[in-house]
Amino acid sequence: MLDPDGAVPFTGIVDHLSEVFPHIGRGHIESVLVEEHEIIVGGVPGDLVPAAVAEGVRERLLRATIESRGDTASAAG
Repeated sequence: MLDPDGAVPFTGIVDHLSEVFPHIGRGHIESVLVEEHEIIVGGVPGDLVPAAVAEGVRERLLRATIESRGDTASAAG
């Protein structure tokens, strides 16, 4: 999406992750994005979100996908 030090548009993150994880609803992706932003940065995200937050959301969605398929050993690694 962008270099690790950059910022990514909120809607761009949601659009991209909706394509990568089509089985996860946009509303859930947005909720995870807001939660991750609050954890890493604090507060509600604006139009631009740090790339580290976007990466954290991607990792959480990937882990949830792997765990839902029953492959918890892969999720731990």
